Amino acid sequence: MHSPDSTPPLPVPEPSAALSAALFPEAKKAGLHVVFIGGFALMAFSVGLQLTLAHGGHKRLLGGRPWQVPVYGGLLLLALVFRALVDFDGRRFFPWLAASSGVFLLASMCWAVLVIPRLWREGGET
Repeated sequence: MHSPDSTPPLPVPEPSAALSAALFPEAKKAGLHVVFIGGFALMAFSVGLQLTLAHGGHKRLLGGRPWQVPVYGGLLLLALVFRALVDFDGRRFFPWLAASSGVFLLASMCWAVLVIPRLWREGGET
């Protein structure tokens, strides 16, 4: 059984987390959140979008630059910063955590505005 502050049982798959842990050993959880929010979440959103557009025949959006993509990417980056501040500014633990989760939810909604309507419509002028 691992305590919340224990290291993960498997090696962390992203170098930025290792670098963060080396530079700030007192805030190793922040490094893990670099991986989870900044890496895995962004990858999951991006791959999900790519697959939805490619397999749904939405060639115009696939080759274009939908405004939602940089917005959800920027919001995820902001959520990552807010989450890291939880570990660096413990006196404001709950405000930073609320800000991080709120911004993450906004990023999710922005992604959903782009993806969900295209799950039921194939190709066409979307």
